[in-house]
Amino acid sequence: MPVLDPPVPLALAQPERTVPDAPGWWFEPKHDGWRGCLHLARGVLHSRSGANLSRRFPEIVHAARRHLGDVVLDGELVALRGGRLDFAALQSAPSRRATEGITIHFMAFDLLANDDHDLRNQPYRTRRELLEQTLTPVRPPIALTPATTDRQAALAWLNPDFAAVGIEGVVAKHADGRYLGNHRDWIKVRHQERVDAVVIGVTGTVGHPDALVLAQSDGHGQLRAVGLSLPLTRTIRANLSGRLTPIPGAERTTLPGPVGGLPGQPAATYLPVHPRLVVEVEADPNVEFGRFRHRPRCSGSAPYPNA
Repeated sequence: MPVLDPPVPLALAQPERTVPDAPGWWFEPKHDGWRGCLHLARGVLHSRSGANLSRRFPEIVHAARRHLGDVVLDGELVALRGGRLDFAALQSAPSRRATEGITIHFMAFDLLANDDHDLRNQPYRTRRELLEQTLTPVRPPIALTPATTDRQAALAWLNPDFAAVGIEGVVAKHADGRYLGNHRDWIKVRHQERVDAVVIGVTGTVGHPDALVLAQSDGHGQLRAVGLSLPLTRTIRANLSGRLTPIPGAERTTLPGPVGGLPGQPAATYLPVHPRLVVEVEADPNVEFGRFRHRPRCSGSAPYPNA
């Protein structure tokens, strides 16, 4: 009888800007994919939200069941195409993957249960050792996520060369940490690039903006919304004071959730402003359909050259 029934609450990571520099931390690369949890006894693969992904990724379930027993694995579903991880390719239907040159892999990074043993109260270092032993006979499309205690080696995963092939950054886990579902006990540090974007709207009010609606050129002289910034700091808000001008007569506009980096979340509304201000943002280098995949952080501003 399985000791854990799907879906189980998955551990979460707290976004930070620096990789921990203290004893006791392990580091893993953060792959650009979808979170998934495999329950082999049930033949179920579920997402972080609990959605059943078994029919979308049958090759993962079948491969795991051929080589593994009653285990529960936490990991990342990734799509490989053209020698790099392709996040958008995860949307491809199973019947089209072969013709489109897409292969799906499951990068396992934690072992939650083995037979009738719930391992979530065991420290990470113990779970990692058991995970490595469990996956010794396994071959792709199931794979073991690398892990190291060498911080310098982990920092290499933040190199732009790794970002270009689909490594988003670093996940840090304390060696003594238990597996706590729905708790942000892990730390994630994403590779970030500084880019410019034009402010075309604000959430909140012009006098007290909560976040900025950002746009970039579409290559044809037009501005296209590419994302919603993270909530503004007090310093940035003060720097913007008096520099944002609402468009007369413009009404609040709905910003689709995906543009705001919020898939599956309610759409935000914003007040359009004259596109006269450029801001520098720290953004994820991986974009999808011409938009930022994650909400960027605003770090400075300057007048728009065409204002």
